Amino acid sequence: MGCDVVRVSGEVSITDPRRRVEDIGSAVMRHAGGATSVHLMSRCRHGPALERYVLIGADATLTIEFKGGFSYVSAEPFQMYLYGDSSGSYREMTVPTDRNIDLAMAHDGRYARELRHFIECVRTGARPHTTGADGLKAVEAITATFFSSWTGKSVDMPFDEEFDLPSSFEAARNTTLGAESA
Repeated sequence: MGCDVVRVSGEVSITDPRRRVEDIGSAVMRHAGGATSVHLMSRCRHGPALERYVLIGADATLTIEFKGGFSYVSAEPFQMYLYGDSSGSYREMTVPTDRNIDLAMAHDGRYARELRHFIECVRTGARPHTTGADGLKAVEAITATFFSSWTGKSVDMPFDEEFDLPSSFEAARNTTLGAESA
């Protein structure tokens, strides 16, 4: 969103009693520039895996979708479509990849590109695309999502509350097991 997260509201659940951590989660985040982002995650599914992002702006909407697996280990491209009006017309923005899977993974695989970028930064001292400070903010937002869910309150950022995360997961798991036996 280009702006720091200033407030987080979240809901996290363990719906499968065999799991030790969340399998469904949602977060609503308010950003410093006034934008709102909504994040949904589920490990519960029936059918192929689906990774989907929708960016809705005042003038256009961009959908980014990956079907059938896990994008971080695939060289297959995300399917991208740009919608510019309410008529439903769109422009395909998908970036094609090399059909030779070995070449594609070496060149286009997201994890491989990430590792090459990291190595380049270490070798040359270049500033990484994503910094440690960016990573810390992401972890704070995710942790605030859990805290919000378990306290039932929105959380203002930066998040600096201390709480026992493992005990909170165990309490959430026990809640799920209690609901199962009821």
